[in-house]
Amino acid sequence: MKRNWKILVCRCVHAKKLCGDVEIFARTMMPCMEGMTIVDDLCALAAKRDRRLLALGEEPDLRVVACRPRAVRWMLRAAGVDRGGNVRYFDFHQPPEEEDLLAILGDGFLEPGRGRHIAHEGDWQGWFPVIDLDRCTGCKQCLNFCLFGVYALSGDGRVEVREPARCKPHCPACARVCPSLAIMFPKHGERPIDGDEVRPEDLARTDLRVDPRNVARGDVLKALRDRQRSWPDED
Repeated sequence: MKRNWKILVCRCVHAKKLCGDVEIFARTMMPCMEGMTIVDDLCALAAKRDRRLLALGEEPDLRVVACRPRAVRWMLRAAGVDRGGNVRYFDFHQPPEEEDLLAILGDGFLEPGRGRHIAHEGDWQGWFPVIDLDRCTGCKQCLNFCLFGVYALSGDGRVEVREPARCKPHCPACARVCPSLAIMFPKHGERPIDGDEVRPEDLARTDLRVDPRNVARGDVLKALRDRQRSWPDED
């Protein structure tokens, strides 16, 4: 019996969010499983609308193993990959349960062949915001607050991420001024900014959200410079 779905696994080489057990499993299975694709950085591929990723989006059944499903789903939709109904998402921050593995692999039949690896190219680490359009109210605070020209208005007047590469690494400021917590950064280390589901109590957290009227732009730039100096050296 031929397996009729594809499997996409993100290694998350920059933020290192993929559970180590899952990465070992994927890299072990790739040489013998036709239809498995392992990518170093799914965020960067989505931002660039990589043709190989777009081709996977044409599959009738694609199973994506990556970080928070809410963030990955909206990121792929913005990239034109998720057409609705053809992609299933699996969050593997932690070791997977047996039922998750069965959902990805089906009955365990391995079609002979070899998977493929899409390596990361360039220096950009794929840090940029993703908009949850189900939560977005169209207030445009992110558009007005961003200093770097990341956002723009679409033809129908909705805010969209137009220039993802302009976003400053490790700067989630626009997510913190969003009143509905619709802005996500998949590589961020704090929930729900990382794309985890928003809980009612999150909307009341003063440590998570800030009023843009109380933030001076000069202070934002100083904070960015201070944060950049504190970043660890990349491997």
